[in-house]
Amino acid sequence: MLVPAVTIGKLCIQNSLEKIDLLKLDIEGAEEQVLENADFLARIENIIAELHGHYTFQCFQEDIAP
Repeated sequence: MLVPAVTIGKLCIQNSLEKIDLLKLDIEGAEEQVLENADFLARIENIIAELHGHYTFQCFQEDIAP
């Protein structure tokens, strides 16, 4: 079964969102795929993320730094 997915960046464009006050991520191990090179991060004021597996807090900090 296929589950349709929409990126956060696309959601922002579709809904004319310039800023997201709070983003909560609980994506069960897909943190690296979602956060590396994520253009939507510039819109995020605050983020809460549950990290899994080899994706450490240091990896998270590096991805959100830009």
